[in-house]
Amino acid sequence: MPQNCADVNLFLDGNRLERVTSTKFLGVFLDEKLKWTQHLNHVAIKLARGLGIMGRVRRILPLDILRMLYFSLIYPYLVYCCIVWGSASATALHKLEVLQNRAVRMKTRSPFHATASPIFKQLNLLKLCDIRHMQILLFMYKCKHALLPESCMNYCILNLQCSYNMRHIHYFAAQPFRTSARENCISVQGPRVWDLLPVPLQASDCVESLKLNASRYLISLY
Repeated sequence: MPQNCADVNLFLDGNRLERVTSTKFLGVFLDEKLKWTQHLNHVAIKLARGLGIMGRVRRILPLDILRMLYFSLIYPYLVYCCIVWGSASATALHKLEVLQNRAVRMKTRSPFHATASPIFKQLNLLKLCDIRHMQILLFMYKCKHALLPESCMNYCILNLQCSYNMRHIHYFAAQPFRTSARENCISVQGPRVWDLLPVPLQASDCVESLKLNASRYLISLY
């Protein structure tokens, strides 16, 4: 009987699978403990490079071009698969938040220590935490309307006792958890984030409508 995971040999089509501490899959670094440290470091490096470019041109380019640079050099790395790696601890995610704050200050040529929240609101931009919330909302909306692949439909459970006469509709059943890692996964966070969305927005008639209105709602809270 193997004493630990290192003693387990796994085979696929007769080939022994090599054990590694991390691997890259579709642009995302997965580590053996799902702490996302390597991926967050990878994203931080990409953001720092983008900030370097923005910093060199911030004084000579108009603000609308700086906005384009933000959505070309910064935003794609924050949104890509953040519904997965965004489950990392707040401490681990903090360095990305700092880099994003620096980017929005550059966009408006604001002082280095300027408070970031008013700038996000002025520019109608989502913070990192709300970028993930938006991706979760879109996931839950597609789950509600059976628009996800069948393999993804099992992540959330519909609330069979849901009442549409209630002021707050708990459409998805809350999932039990015992660890912080479990608490941050989509099956737990999904119903929570969805329940925080005003009921009229939950009833959006299409994905694009939900995306637009939910974004405005999240930014209005800054």
